[in-house]
Amino acid sequence: MKSGCLIQFEGRNYCMEIEYLKKEFYRKYGDNVHMHPSYHMILCSRGEYRAEIEGSPILNLPLNSLLFINPLVPHRFIVNSRSGAEHTTLIWRFRDENGQYLLTPLQEICGGMESASYLIRHLNRLDTENFLHKHKEAVKAGNEESGSFRTSMLQFDLCFLGIKLLMQGARQDTEQPVRRIVSRIKSIVERDLSVNTLSIIGIAGEMSMHPNYINTIFRKEEDITINKYIQQKRIELAKSIISASDLSLCEVADMTGFTRQSYFTRLFRKLCGMSPGEYRASFSDVAK
Repeated sequence: MKSGCLIQFEGRNYCMEIEYLKKEFYRKYGDNVHMHPSYHMILCSRGEYRAEIEGSPILNLPLNSLLFINPLVPHRFIVNSRSGAEHTTLIWRFRDENGQYLLTPLQEICGGMESASYLIRHLNRLDTENFLHKHKEAVKAGNEESGSFRTSMLQFDLCFLGIKLLMQGARQDTEQPVRRIVSRIKSIVERDLSVNTLSIIGIAGEMSMHPNYINTIFRKEEDITINKYIQQKRIELAKSIISASDLSLCEVADMTGFTRQSYFTRLFRKLCGMSPGEYRASFSDVAK
C-alpha cells in the first residue's frame, strides 16, 4: 500500500509506504525472532502480550500500551493465551527516489533524542480512543478509496498522531526528575487509597508513562514496588481507622480499598503480626 507523503531528511526526499494497517486478535502468536526494514507501531487494544526485543529485557505490554520498534531490530511477540491480544497495527517504510529505504531510528529523525531500539507509552483513555478512531477511519478509507488523497491524509494523520504520542512520552521520561515522578506516584496513591481499582496500570495511565518504567524508578528510589507500597499505605490507613472508630472490620476493609474482607484480614496479619480484630482488642486492653 504505497502512499505519496514526501518527507525530507538530511537533504534527501522520502516517500512513505504503508505496509500494514490492520486490527487483528490473536490467541497465539508463534513468530520466531524476526526483523524488517520497517517502522512498527502497535497498540495493544485488547488483552495483553509480551515483546522480546534484542538487547532488552522482556517487555510486559498491558492494555493500551503503544509500542514502537525501529527498523532492523530483531523482535518477537508472546501473546497471553488466556486473554489473547488484539494488535492495532501500523507498519511503514520511508523510500527515496532511488528505491533505498531509510533505516535511521525514529528518535534521530525527530531530533533531539537519544536513539533506542524501541519506545513504549501507556496511553490514557482519551489518547487511546483518538488513536483507535483514526486507525478505523484510515483502514476504512484504504478499503473503499485506496490510493485517494483522502486515504493518504487519514493514514498520515494516524502515523503522525502515534509519533507525537510516543515522542511526548519519551521526552517526558527524560525531562522529569526521578523524585518528581516518585512524589507524583505517592500523591496518586494517597488520593485513591479507598478506591478498589487503584493499580500500577491506572497510575501509569494517569502519568502517561509505562507501568514497568514507573515501577522500576519507584523500586530503585524507595526499595519497594508500587503494589507493595499501596498495600502498606492501605494497612496503615486501616490501623488508624480501627484505633479511632467503632466501625465494623468489613466497613474498614471497604474504606481502605479492599474488595474482600478475607484478603484484608490476611494482609493485615502478614504486615502487622496480628489480625484486625486482635489489633482492635489491643486498644481495648490498654483502655482497661
